[in-house]
Amino acid sequence: LWYGKRPLVLYTLYGPTSDSTHANSIMLQQFSADALDPVGTAAELIPPVPGLNNVTGSKQVPADAPLVVLASDATGAVYEAVIRP
Repeated sequence: LWYGKRPLVLYTLYGPTSDSTHANSIMLQQFSADALDPVGTAAELIPPVPGLNNVTGSKQVPADAPLVVLASDATGAVYEAVIRP
């Protein structure tokens, strides 16, 4: 998604745990203005949670408004992260 003048990629990083469940994280990767090259390393927005599902959020956000991203886990708990311009 484009946030301001920069493209961002939000994704769920799937990782195994010792008890055969998955502790997944929500990650954010910034890209260059031409959307070709990653900028820096990915940032963890939501730390590992067992059974965390895919990230979702608005597809369009005004440049000066915060971006809210959500994910839920297998029990129905909802996790939220806010990205500010």
